Amino acid sequence: MGRGKAAGQPFCLVREVLRYNGLGEEFLNYYDTPEPFFEYVHARPEQMTVLILENKDTWFTFRKLMQDTGKNIVAGTPVDVLLYGEGNKISKCGALEEYNAVMLGGKRGQAGRFLYFGDLDREGIRLFFRARGANPNLDIKPFSALYQLMLKLAEGMELPESPDERGVEAPLSDFTSMLGFDRVDVLTVFWKRAGIYHKR
Repeated sequence: MGRGKAAGQPFCLVREVLRYNGLGEEFLNYYDTPEPFFEYVHARPEQMTVLILENKDTWFTFRKLMQDTGKNIVAGTPVDVLLYGEGNKISKCGALEEYNAVMLGGKRGQAGRFLYFGDLDREGIRLFFRARGANPNLDIKPFSALYQLMLKLAEGMELPESPDERGVEAPLSDFTSMLGFDRVDVLTVFWKRAGIYHKR
C-alpha cells in the first residue's frame, strides 16, 4: 500500500471490518512491523534475559565487553539481549510488548525476563515507571544488583550537582522497594550529594 504509517493507527477498526466480511489480514498484504530497537543478541536460550539500557554509552560498552570476552554475565546475572532504550522510545505504548512478541518470539507470553538499568536520577527513575506502564504485559524490573554496584562505587566520590533543574519529583520509595532496599536512606544521601530533589 505504501501508506503503512497512515493505516497503522486505526488498523484495529480495519481488522474488525475484515473479520466481519470473512477476510484475513493477508487480504491487504498486511503484517506487523515492530518498533525497531538497537539490540545486541548474545544468546538465544528458551528463556531470555533482556537488559534495557537507558544510555547509549552503557549499551556500547556492555556490547563490546560481551563481544571481546564472549561472556554475558553482568553483576552475576546472565544477560542474553542488550536493548538500547533510546529515551522515551521504550515508554511508547506497547513498544516493548511488540518487540517481545515479534522479535523474541514471545507471542504466547513473555519470552524471558526484562531488566532495566538507567541513570539514578529523577528522569531515569520516572522513565522506568513510564516504560512499565506502557507495557503492562511485561514484568520489567530494575536491575537491582547493578544499581547496588553503582551505589557502592559512588561511595566517597565527589559528585557534581545535577544539571536538571525542572524540580520534577520521582517515586523514590517505590523504586527503592523494587530494588530490595528496606529504607530510602542510601538513595536519599546519594541524591542529596548529587543535588537532586526527591519524593519520599
